Amino acid sequence: MPLPIPSHPIRVALLEVLIVHGSLTATQAGELVGESPTTCSFHLRQLAKYGFIEKAGERKGLQRLWQLVRVGMVIDLPLIGDRREDMYTVLERPSKMAT
Repeated sequence: MPLPIPSHPIRVALLEVLIVHGSLTATQAGELVGESPTTCSFHLRQLAKYGFIEKAGERKGLQRLWQLVRVGMVIDLPLIGDRREDMYTVLERPSKMAT
């Protein structure tokens, strides 16, 4: 089952800083994205709920480190007959929108 794509701007920003900086607390992430630690904590928990991030290591007091779980995407290729079409064939096919 595909994961929902994060569309909230704060969640997208949090994913970006986790990609660049690795593990971060809500406070650290908040400083990087210009949001409060409380707001970041809420959005980080939502990202964890859907499997985009996870807790990283042991909690230290109130500080919890978060890290990215997934990087990349899955391409669901069209079925041709009873087999999936080769990805390179699909990607090399001229786009209908290019004309």
